[in-house]
Amino acid sequence: MVVEKFISTQKLVKYLDQEIEARLVERQIYDIGHYGFLDGDTYDPEFLGHAMWQVQSPLLNDSLNLGFSDILVTHKPTKEEEALVVIGRDFEGQVRLARMSLGLALWQQELAQDAVFDDNDYFWLHYASAMVMLSAASDRIREFFVMAFFRQEINAYENMKAERKWKGDPKSWYVTPFIHARDLEATGSRDQLIEKLLQKLVSLTENVFRNKEHRNGVVHEISTVIGKREREVTHRLRQRFDEQQGSNPTPHTSEIGDPAETLKEVQNVHSAKLHKAAGQIISWYTTLIRASSLVFEVENRTRGRNA
Repeated sequence: MVVEKFISTQKLVKYLDQEIEARLVERQIYDIGHYGFLDGDTYDPEFLGHAMWQVQSPLLNDSLNLGFSDILVTHKPTKEEEALVVIGRDFEGQVRLARMSLGLALWQQELAQDAVFDDNDYFWLHYASAMVMLSAASDRIREFFVMAFFRQEINAYENMKAERKWKGDPKSWYVTPFIHARDLEATGSRDQLIEKLLQKLVSLTENVFRNKEHRNGVVHEISTVIGKREREVTHRLRQRFDEQQGSNPTPHTSEIGDPAETLKEVQNVHSAKLHKAAGQIISWYTTLIRASSLVFEVENRTRGRNA
């Protein structure tokens, strides 16, 4: 079927942007830069770390001063500061890409809702894309945390020959550095506020890790769905053939009951599957926003501690 073009590409993109943003806002899935302030002057205590990162990130004032030739640069950036700024901005970019994929998945969810017997490839494509970007962002904020708290690059932290584990858990495990930091803060009694932040962070990052584990299986399942479907068809054909080769072959009879009830059941299963998938990536996004806020707050409050 040939569809005549009825709208310019520019207008189509603008329309899609508006539609996708409306669905995200409806579900309170905001851009990462939205968190941190209740209004132009009031910090949001629920996301204080994001406010700190936006107005007090390392080198922020110095970088702004580069635009004025008559202002002297009084501080030479350290390697740690450079790493934190680069990793932090990379994290923000990956979260924004994840949000875009999430929005596209929500938009396609509405279309897929009534397409019970279609493959709905576009929904699953954007769903998988969101999971991949959320996984990358999760790794990036962990890398940021290790640099901020331990003053080490992630490879150095994980591969120290003298201490590759913390209390039996390999440092390469996702949650280990957060547990490590919490335990150090607790035994050292250095700052009760930071200890509380780290305790919350451990709980959230355990949730992030579960999402990462789930993502590994889901992306593989989506990418092999056609092969699995064909394998199932082949198996049923082989089974039917064997049944018909007996001494008294019987014609295959359908066990399907009332068509209307069967269709309703299929629709409910289909709808629940889409709803569950969308809920998973929304939950991961919001968890990552909360976890990153705590990470940014810990970075801000421990900055210069070991200087």
